[in-house]
Amino acid sequence: MTISEFERASASVKALNPHLFGAPKGPVGAEESPPPKIGAPLFSRGDMNRTEREFAAMLERQKRAREIVRYDFEGITLRWADMRYTPDFVVIKFVPAPLNFIEVKGGHIWDRDIVRFKGARAYWPEFEFEMWQKRGTRWCRLH
Repeated sequence: MTISEFERASASVKALNPHLFGAPKGPVGAEESPPPKIGAPLFSRGDMNRTEREFAAMLERQKRAREIVRYDFEGITLRWADMRYTPDFVVIKFVPAPLNFIEVKGGHIWDRDIVRFKGARAYWPEFEFEMWQKRGTRWCRLH
C-alpha cells in the first residue's frame, strides 16, 4: 500500500499517523488542533461516572448492612407513551415499596431529566422514585 491509497483519509487519521502523512498542512501561523486523545474515558450507558460510583458505594454499605436486598446500575428502562427513562439505580428493598428507582445527579440537572423522572413517577405510582444530588460533599434528596 502506498500513501496515495490513503489520500482521502480524514484529518484525524492523518493527525494520528504523522509518520505516514508528515506534518499537517495549513496556513502559516495557524494553530494546529491537538490530535484526539486515545484511551480518554468516555462515559456511556453502562459506565458509572464518579458521582454514581460514590452513590453505589453507599448502596453497597446498605446492602452489606441488610438494609436493602439488592441494587443494579441502569438495570431497568421504563417506557410509556413515547417516553423512555432509565434510572441510575434500581434498588430492591425489604419493605414497604419493594422496588425503588434512584436518579443520581451532580452539580447540574438538565430539564429533560426532571421531565422524564416526574413522568415515570406519575405513570408508575406503585413504585418509589428518588432523585439525589451531590452538592459539595453532601447528598441532598430532591424528589
